[in-house]
Amino acid sequence: MIKVRFAPSPTGALHIGGAHTALFNWLFARREGGNFVLRIEDTDRVRSTKEAEKTILDGLEWLGITWDEGPFYQSERLDLYRGYAEQLVKEDLAYREDSAIIFRTPKEGSTYFRDIVWGDIKVKNETLKDIVLIKSDGMPTYNFAVVVDDYTMGITHVIRGEDHIPNTPKQILIYRALGFEVPEFAHLPMILGPDKTKLSKRHGATAVGEYRDMGYLSEAVFYYLSLLGWSPKEEQEILYPQEIVKMFDLKDVTKRAAVFDLEKLRWINKLFMKDKSPTELMEYIKPFWLKRGYDLKGYTEEYLQDVISILQGRAYTLDELADYSDYLLKESLDYDKITLAEFIKVMSWEEWSSLIGAIEEIAPFTVENIDSCVRHWLADRGMKLKKVGQALRYSLTARRVTPGIFEVMALLGRERVVKRLKEAVNLVAGESSNWQDA
Repeated sequence: MIKVRFAPSPTGALHIGGAHTALFNWLFARREGGNFVLRIEDTDRVRSTKEAEKTILDGLEWLGITWDEGPFYQSERLDLYRGYAEQLVKEDLAYREDSAIIFRTPKEGSTYFRDIVWGDIKVKNETLKDIVLIKSDGMPTYNFAVVVDDYTMGITHVIRGEDHIPNTPKQILIYRALGFEVPEFAHLPMILGPDKTKLSKRHGATAVGEYRDMGYLSEAVFYYLSLLGWSPKEEQEILYPQEIVKMFDLKDVTKRAAVFDLEKLRWINKLFMKDKSPTELMEYIKPFWLKRGYDLKGYTEEYLQDVISILQGRAYTLDELADYSDYLLKESLDYDKITLAEFIKVMSWEEWSSLIGAIEEIAPFTVENIDSCVRHWLADRGMKLKKVGQALRYSLTARRVTPGIFEVMALLGRERVVKRLKEAVNLVAGESSNWQDA
């Protein structure tokens, strides 16, 4: 059976690079009907923490990357590493130096392997130094522990980042010295920032959990990560995990470094948000509404779904969607008074009073009836909707850009529309008596 592993060190959060590696391992295992093993490489006793481990596990679970075996901990396997290291000492393939155990790297010949992504790779053994297996503090080194772990756990394919290519010949020599079968290797392309340098904090968020907190859907991040170094043969705007599993082939992974483009991720996330029904999106966005302090108890589920529906195609993230919802879920608005005055003064006090009175009489308060009423009122006075529409929009939302103003009015309802219009007009009138009399 095909078996792969993801082996993070619990010294920090799950970053984009690590999530990318985990994802490609998971896709390969699911595509081939194999097992995905989770191993925690926690031999760095100073930097490893349970808090970091939890963020890693939470990040994997959020992405939907489930494991079949594990998590296993290197810190619980120290006797195993020591035993294999002592075996190599007995066979004169390793030697002691103080309290450390060091592997004798052969100086003759070359070490060769065929990488699934990179093809044939060959390194002259004389270029390799002797390899520390067990450090003086008794802890195994990375190059030794992973060999023992991958063999004893039955790992058939080692899929990891290209930065590990230099480690592979060293590990192959240890495999052979121990008489272990060597697994197949596939080294994934580096992920770069837009400036073509290694992805780092200066390019924005790098931890998976940050994207969750910013309002990205897990399916969107999953899909975008799958496109970094691989692409489906059939072009589709969005693909869900099980669809990607059916299409994924490790042999199609490119050697070319992948560029992490936040704008592309935002665009993909917007597509996934639009693909969900308002009902589905409800549970995703509620935490973002509550974070803003919106009291949702006073609204029906139907109203909240309508809020999502009217804004759904405009936002790129759940956080943006929550932000755009403010005037639909808050009772009072925060106007810029100068801007409000500019809009309100497009008509006189008497004209606003007349228009508000007409709006109060609309029944039922539907988009069609609001549209008809306002347009007729304007036509009777020779006015254009463009001029008054923006005044209505800002008075009712404190925003310059919203969905269609008549849709917004219908959703707010007659009572709130009339109340907000009166408050806006009175606010300007209270600070500009000359305008009131115009």
